[in-house]
Amino acid sequence: MHIRVGWRRLIGAAVTALLALAVPGAFAATATLVPVDDTTIYQGVDPVTSEDFEVNSCGAGSNLFAGVTNDGLLRRALLRFDIAGSIPAGSTINSVTLTIDVDRSGDNQDSTMTLSPILADWCEGAANCDSVRGGGQGVPADPGDATWLDAMFQQTAWGTPGGDSGAISGSAVIGTRGVFLWDSTAPGNDGMVDDVQSWLDSSATNFGWIVVGEEARSSTTRRFSSVEGQNDPVLTVDFTPVGDVFACCFDDGACSVTDTISCSGQGGTPDTSTNSCSPNPCPQPQGACCNVDESCSDDVARDVCEAAGGTFEGAGSACSQGSVDCGLEPFVDPLPIPAVLQPVSTRPDGVPQYEVTMTEEQQILHRDLPATDVWTYNGTFPGPTIEATLGQPVEVKYTNSLPNTGQRRGGHYLEVDECAHGPNYWQDTARAVVHLHGGHVPARVDGNPEYDFLPGEFDTYEYPNNQLPATLWYHDHALGITRLNVYMGMAAFYLIRDGFETALGLPAGNNEIPLVLQDREFNPDGSFFYPPTIQDAFFGDKLLVNGKVWPYLDVDRGKYRFRFLNGSQARVYKLRLENLADPAQVIPFQLIGTDGGLIDAPIPLDTITMAPAERFDVVVDFGAFPVDSEIVLRNDGPGGPSLPNVMKFVVQAQTG
Repeated sequence: MHIRVGWRRLIGAAVTALLALAVPGAFAATATLVPVDDTTIYQGVDPVTSEDFEVNSCGAGSNLFAGVTNDGLLRRALLRFDIAGSIPAGSTINSVTLTIDVDRSGDNQDSTMTLSPILADWCEGAANCDSVRGGGQGVPADPGDATWLDAMFQQTAWGTPGGDSGAISGSAVIGTRGVFLWDSTAPGNDGMVDDVQSWLDSSATNFGWIVVGEEARSSTTRRFSSVEGQNDPVLTVDFTPVGDVFACCFDDGACSVTDTISCSGQGGTPDTSTNSCSPNPCPQPQGACCNVDESCSDDVARDVCEAAGGTFEGAGSACSQGSVDCGLEPFVDPLPIPAVLQPVSTRPDGVPQYEVTMTEEQQILHRDLPATDVWTYNGTFPGPTIEATLGQPVEVKYTNSLPNTGQRRGGHYLEVDECAHGPNYWQDTARAVVHLHGGHVPARVDGNPEYDFLPGEFDTYEYPNNQLPATLWYHDHALGITRLNVYMGMAAFYLIRDGFETALGLPAGNNEIPLVLQDREFNPDGSFFYPPTIQDAFFGDKLLVNGKVWPYLDVDRGKYRFRFLNGSQARVYKLRLENLADPAQVIPFQLIGTDGGLIDAPIPLDTITMAPAERFDVVVDFGAFPVDSEIVLRNDGPGGPSLPNVMKFVVQAQTG
């Protein structure tokens, strides 16, 4: 979503080089490079719009694609590294690894991907498709851009559509999400060393590699970050130089190992006092650092920033500069609190009657995101909270007013995998049914996945509420598309109370707050991204609380009752509270209830681990903290992209 062009693109050379004595007079060095050029070329024609992808490109985009789409169309990635400008002439290449960071896949199976040397010159170009359908189809190429048909659009055609390439140099098994690499020391991958050696010896032949996925089956596409993205492809080269080499320092703090002439020619300054870049002897500039949690810190040394996993934005940069884009800044939006649903009428027998209508709306989920299309209960994501009383039934009329047509196939907003049971025999997939999760209810109103209703239809449920007070939630349950409907926003709290609980004097009113945690992933246009095929486990890279990304809440100096719900599909949360003024301080949760209701007595917990759909009822006391204290709810849970931030509490002057 966000493009960063910094020191990595400007020098196009070794980021670091580690030098160690091998034998007297001979040194082994390791250079780490990022691409100087990378792009995706696209094959095929859109079966719906007839758009010709073979004249599309995306050289300036933040992602690369390789493999086969769900529609059977091919994607291939092109990568080129400045070998001769990064490694001293005459060096011997010993081994090579290429690392990529995959964040999206077309299926949930491992896929073999190969590297082959490109045999003709090509250009990356300036086309940027980030804001168009996730980048997977590109945008019309500018003259000179590499495309499926042309090495340079409207100038030079490939000899073979899809890129002119030699024999396979290396292969690797690439999973569905994570960091993967091609290693020249693996059997059959020694051609990678030959390629890099030839590019070093003759830079005029360096046209880079083409990345090809499994093209004999569909849905093998992998999306990985380009050099304009957040996690560069990285080429690591182990080599043995000839002659005297020294550390070479650049203005941005980067260090390489080379001879003095090559160093000066690259704009660096030789440091003849050392022949090692480990530790880095070069002066480190200070500037803005984009941290792993997408926050920004000023006046951070480059090496310190990168050691912590951040991205350095350049010497003298500042978080306030418009060119510094760290993603979505955390803790800038106030926490929304779902409204309590009010009855529309009362039956003659005294049963309150509620109405819940499913609609598609637009909602701002973060200050810096465009409006997102969401599917709602009564117009909000998450929906309104229903509060019931033990032993007193309620009637709820659910009406499906979702649109009949979606932005993709069928009647659903998201793409539907028709291999699943359910969508393969329903034509209109904008259907819904409601399940009261944790409710003790008759089968007729339990949200049977096959008892769904289509747009324009409704159903009426009566819930008996003959169970102990507890935190429940209601959500969609339609056969084969539950994951899609809930992901679009169809979830809300349902709380059962009784007189005994009320008499306990627990925090109430403004001091009792339900919190639903849901991970999501966004397309550049603000819409939700969701994989087109069923996944074993989906993990988003943004965390929403009550429908806002990383919100904050102003709290009084007193006790609060938080009803936590893990509304994510696969992510397990391990929650803790951190005082920014004293990170070592342990701030306990007082556990008072779980899925089934209140427990016998409070239990102090330093952390809370929540699996999907679990609920935890806790009390947190902010009374001992000074005014303006900032207490951050952190997540240390495993799985998927790291999401350390949940939300922030800011202590106010009022006494709770």
